[in-house]
Amino acid sequence: TAPEFADWTPGFFEPFLTFRGYDLREQLPALLGAGPAGVVERVRCDYRETLSDLYRLSLVQWQEHTRNQGSLTRSLLHGQPAHPLEIHGVADFPGVASLADSGHELHFAASAAHLTMKPMVVVTVTPGADVTPAILKKQIDHLWLQGANHLILDGRTSLLDPSIGLKALDDTSGLWTNIGPFSDYITRCQSILQHGAPDPDLLLYFPSHDFWTERGGIPSDPVERIEWLRPTGYQRTFEGLTRRGVLFDIVSDLLIRHAEVVGDGQILIGGLTYQGIILPEVRRMPERTAHKLLELTRRGARIGVLGELPQDVPGFPSPDIRRGTLIQSFQQLSRGSTMESDYLDELIEHLGVKPEPMAQAGLRFIRRSHPEGYHYFVVNPGQATVTTSLSLARPTQSLVQLDPTDHRASGQVKRHGKETDFTFNLRLDPGETVVLRTFSHRDSEGPMWSGPEPSSENRTIGGDWTIHFDDQAPISTSLLGSWQSLPRRPIQHRPITACYELEFGFDPTEKAILDLGEVAYTAKVRLNGLDLGASYAPPHRFPLGNSLKKGNNQLEITVTSLANPKLPAGLIGPVRIITPSH
Repeated sequence: TAPEFADWTPGFFEPFLTFRGYDLREQLPALLGAGPAGVVERVRCDYRETLSDLYRLSLVQWQEHTRNQGSLTRSLLHGQPAHPLEIHGVADFPGVASLADSGHELHFAASAAHLTMKPMVVVTVTPGADVTPAILKKQIDHLWLQGANHLILDGRTSLLDPSIGLKALDDTSGLWTNIGPFSDYITRCQSILQHGAPDPDLLLYFPSHDFWTERGGIPSDPVERIEWLRPTGYQRTFEGLTRRGVLFDIVSDLLIRHAEVVGDGQILIGGLTYQGIILPEVRRMPERTAHKLLELTRRGARIGVLGELPQDVPGFPSPDIRRGTLIQSFQQLSRGSTMESDYLDELIEHLGVKPEPMAQAGLRFIRRSHPEGYHYFVVNPGQATVTTSLSLARPTQSLVQLDPTDHRASGQVKRHGKETDFTFNLRLDPGETVVLRTFSHRDSEGPMWSGPEPSSENRTIGGDWTIHFDDQAPISTSLLGSWQSLPRRPIQHRPITACYELEFGFDPTEKAILDLGEVAYTAKVRLNGLDLGASYAPPHRFPLGNSLKKGNNQLEITVTSLANPKLPAGLIGPVRIITPSH
């Protein structure tokens, strides 16, 4: 249980005096808003920081008790009155409890895990009642990009009894039909994202004292949190680094105390090294943190300051004296180690960071190191296919492309360009993901990549489709579309499964791939009596291998809809065969 002083009790005043150096009872009018605005802001900042300190200490004590009992802990924060980064750092498994907290809260959890050497960042995923497989995959890909590497998939929804499990949901929603391929996808992603170590470029300082002074802490509502952070320099820097393809961890005053300098001015915290630290329009900083930054720069570390260096200290006691110490520390910073600029690109260059070029193509990614190179988990979050020629920021001698939705397509990637610059072609459809495994000092081995190439040719296959529903006579049609457009459509008050059959002629080539186009919502495929597997979310593609033969081919596609009658249902297509260009 939490100690008594974690609540608002008479026991609060003693630790406040210990932490802040004055008796809060003498400043109760300022705490309640009476008196000069500057004093009110400082006292309230001290009050909020003390709540954070006490909350963290209570969790530390609970953590120690839990470990003594042989158990581990996981953080599930929802806007508690505390520094989110430092609270996440207490738990054995930092993480969040829901998709709603998958933005900044999850990035706080991932940063805390990286900086305190915790290997797992855990998220529980409970899909809403109207979620489709494509939306669920998009949500989970967003979690990977924010730093999660372990998911707990919860099949319950708010409309069902909490005791109902995944199997029971098969008969009610349809979301979990053909869940096998999606479960395999999650497993493959986790195996990559739990392997090796994170590979961030920079540290981004979180100006908690600015927020405690001016805004009162982070709102508990996740939607309000996003809007609340958006107009700040911190949020602008967060988004600017992400757009430019720079990876970063968020750092706090407490964690900076553990920083050291290694190599050519790199900052070491928690076993990871960073090229430098960015201060995002920070106005207030504890003088102790300023002195630590001065110490780091004297050992070769680099600092990028968006705007100008902080000019004030937080809190009430002796602000003039402490402000003088802050300014004195900053005056001793060398110009070679510290840059102040209004332009983020200048700071990135000053810190010696090479952004990943794939960000300019609209791709999002996470990068991790492994013993022989790096892993890139790459997502196309846009609405258009990305076809581009890429190079990578990290040294690359060879590259293997892995398809987490289907391991059969994985293989080596051809390089082109200069010998010193590994350049390759990449094609990603909207919502598609890929893993790039690089080797820094050796050539890769194994088969070549068998997925779609940037210059692939597409041939639409069609004819007279025969659609079989369970309790109806077969329907023949030459046009694919949602079942709502059929003359005899099924009543969609539950998940419905239908089998589409088509006979088509083809002259097979190597590396042919079947692409179903739009599917509402999951599908299984057989070609010429051979099972090609199942697909849960787009892109719905299947390597054909030797199943495609010259002449007539018999295609069977079994599609399962969702129970929601407002959503489209069935095979919408177009169904295509993708082959290499000649």
